Amino acid sequence: MCNNGKCTKILSIEDGELVKATDKLLCKSGFVLDGKCSSASLKSNGTCTDKCTYVNNGTEINSTTSCVCGKNFNGDRYCNFGADSVQHKNYMDLIRPYLNLNLTEKCHGTERFTPCISSAFDRNSTTHNNFDFQKTMKNFHNQILLNNVEFLGQTPDSCILPVVGAYDKNMIKPLTTNKCPMYTCGSEKTFCTSSQNPNNFDSSEIKITLNKVCNSTQECPLPVANDIYNKENVQTKCDNVMTNKNKFPGENCATNEDCVNKNCTNKVCQYVKLDGSCSNTDPIDFTKQCGIGAYCNATNICVPQIKRDQNCTSTFHCENNLACYNSTCSLEYGSVKDGQQIDTTLLSKDFEGQYDLLCATMKFDTITKRCYTYKYANMTSMVPNSAGYVACNKTAVGGECKYDLSINKTMVQNCQCGYNADGQGYCPIDFSKGIFIF
Repeated sequence: MCNNGKCTKILSIEDGELVKATDKLLCKSGFVLDGKCSSASLKSNGTCTDKCTYVNNGTEINSTTSCVCGKNFNGDRYCNFGADSVQHKNYMDLIRPYLNLNLTEKCHGTERFTPCISSAFDRNSTTHNNFDFQKTMKNFHNQILLNNVEFLGQTPDSCILPVVGAYDKNMIKPLTTNKCPMYTCGSEKTFCTSSQNPNNFDSSEIKITLNKVCNSTQECPLPVANDIYNKENVQTKCDNVMTNKNKFPGENCATNEDCVNKNCTNKVCQYVKLDGSCSNTDPIDFTKQCGIGAYCNATNICVPQIKRDQNCTSTFHCENNLACYNSTCSLEYGSVKDGQQIDTTLLSKDFEGQYDLLCATMKFDTITKRCYTYKYANMTSMVPNSAGYVACNKTAVGGECKYDLSINKTMVQNCQCGYNADGQGYCPIDFSKGIFIF
């Protein structure tokens, strides 16, 4: 370090020599008292009013610069730690490994009092360099801060250090987010989920604890995926379920607030009866809508929904289980069998492309216009376990799961995280045993 215009070796200056307080590491003791290198110990720990008494080689020294403000709710002042204190020893143990590293080929001079970058980017290292270095720097900074602040009963999780003391609680950006969280059950009573992120380079070992605290009128939202990977801890609380809200005309209700038109009469949301005058305007006027089993025709009159095989121009004019196909209410939802084709040009224009709903398999291929099923591909990576699930590992590329379709095609899907204690991912299940996904 530069001392009085000369490069001076660290930890070399004897007690009693003048040194700036900011250059205390020039002292053999690593400690400065009133502008001089010293090995003095504090006579009595604790609060002070205007001075602190130290002992050096049997001689007492009264210092008025060492009685400093602490960070506490009483506004108390404290004596700075002495050279023999646990705090000073901790500080020296933290920083000593970096004091005399002459690694000028790898380590910039400004990094001499930090975990030198060469320790993370060692030529023979097998660690994940940038992540490990950033994490080491954060931990080093926090340990130094904790060691040098008298905060009297407060913890790093309180507001004092994070706000005033710049305690770093930020996560280091992981190299990947392909690892699945591990789920377990807990007994916490105040929140329904909590996540713990250990800040590993590959986002591994993230734990989510589920607590059964919500009642029958509540639901438990899972933490947001980005928050799980980017924060040390995330908690969610029970949400009240919106029951009996936004009911349509003709549906049962208890109060006006249950209905979209805010009119509950005789426990039914108000509606226009058959042959009554209704509205087809956009936006929808819910005070002029037909009831269950009816629709508003072109002349704005409520008429019964169209029955099977009768003429139609709109799917929403047909009875609820039918689509308007080839100008008649003839195609029933979920009726088209595996491998059969649907001529989508014959569907009414208002059908909105929900072709999957017409298939018994609930799967429709838009290229061949056929309903299909799928099974795990015949390959070693797709062998199901006894429960019918194929284990997989998520990658940044995706498409880890392979399937053969009943219409002579193949497809891929991404590995999905399972709700298990091992953080194991699984491929979306196929149609085996009559089980399938939407």
